[in-house]
Amino acid sequence: MKKTKLFIDADPLVVDHFSGVGHSLLGMVKALERRQQIDQNIEIILFAPKRRLHKLNEWGFQSVQYRGIPLPRRGIMALQRRHMLPPLDLWLGKGIYFFPNFLNWPLLYSKSITMIHDISFEVHPEFVDPPNQKFLSSNVPYAAKRSYIIATVSPNAKCEIEEYYKEKSSKVKVIPNGIDQTLFYKRDKEEILRKKAQYGIVGDYFIFVGNIEPRKNLIRMINAYKALPKNITDKIGLLLIGGGGWQDKEINNAMYQARYEGYKILRPYKYVPDSDLPALYSGSKALIYPPIYEGFGMPPLEAMACQTPVVSTKVEPLPWVVGDAGVYVDPLSEESITKGMIEILNEKTREQVVKKGLRQVEEFSWDRSARVIIEELIPKLQGNEGKS
Repeated sequence: MKKTKLFIDADPLVVDHFSGVGHSLLGMVKALERRQQIDQNIEIILFAPKRRLHKLNEWGFQSVQYRGIPLPRRGIMALQRRHMLPPLDLWLGKGIYFFPNFLNWPLLYSKSITMIHDISFEVHPEFVDPPNQKFLSSNVPYAAKRSYIIATVSPNAKCEIEEYYKEKSSKVKVIPNGIDQTLFYKRDKEEILRKKAQYGIVGDYFIFVGNIEPRKNLIRMINAYKALPKNITDKIGLLLIGGGGWQDKEINNAMYQARYEGYKILRPYKYVPDSDLPALYSGSKALIYPPIYEGFGMPPLEAMACQTPVVSTKVEPLPWVVGDAGVYVDPLSEESITKGMIEILNEKTREQVVKKGLRQVEEFSWDRSARVIIEELIPKLQGNEGKS
């Protein structure tokens, strides 16, 4: 039987700044590679700009192939903005193409799956840097129309894509993010103490993980923390981990002001790699995660895998991700967030949500997501003729 060639755009794995899209693509490719070792009818080929192709060696792939594109990344982006990219399969050959980062290439003889993780730039444009918002709003709908299948990470994102882009439900498929439980699991006290010392963390703390940006609702979270009884804030700090985002000045000012007032607002002075997060989750009293808008919500999933209680909001898709394994709050109410922080300190509540959280994370695995691509999407693309 002739092998099916699955071409995967590996650009997010070779860029200088490794983003959330890169993390999700890495998990997916490793799961697909495991599946390829079982299913000999699939041939996985990663492609990226030729000059950056060597960066793929960092990820330890064993059985996937690499193909280089004879254009620099900057040139590809310039052609993409002008809708002047040539058909990619003229270079790489016929097959099924998976584009993991919102945009895609035209194809002449092949079909494609394009991953649109969320459309926050359409639903909440006020939370996105204006130039980036304009670029995405102009180009993502074009990529969606050109793709044979649109993949996204949650039922909520699926509904938004169908509504905003007028796409048929049958064209939009949910492929959830997964959790790597070989990395995210509860760590022992020795490792926790070692990592706390490494980042200058003293005492107990609540933790937030995510970009420091307006849609994460961090000013309300800080104010909610400040409203806790003094006997709690004296013992428990608030640790924020994440890179600076657009419009983070007011959030930083809120952090500085809270520190000036004597509250223990903690922020690591250096980058925190994924390998250190499990210990920091494991050492925290709870993850506080109160966004106004969310595409998926990896931090709650990571926290649950580390047996860390979660306080989250009722904003979809977080109830879908967290299930009944968390304490829910109103993201627009500081009082509600404060009450959630108090509730999660109750030992009985903590015991219940941790137990439920371990069950909930089993619903989200990269192997399960890879199975959707191999068993559902590829046969669908092979069985139908149509646009790329």
